[in-house]
Amino acid sequence: MLDDLPKRIPVTARELDTIQIYLGDLIDRLIADAVSPAGTKPVSTPKAGKPVGVPPLERD
Repeated sequence: MLDDLPKRIPVTARELDTIQIYLGDLIDRLIADAVSPAGTKPVSTPKAGKPVGVPPLERD
């Protein structure tokens, strides 16, 4: 498979904000799980009051 994309794909601040909003908690949990001691099993629970699933993106 080949692509014609440039080596670096520009990402806007708005795109980074969207990633942080929708994936921030998941990324934080993955990082915490990765650095936890091997003998323990981390328990990940959703934050109270947050809706389950990904809400639709708002379009301008």
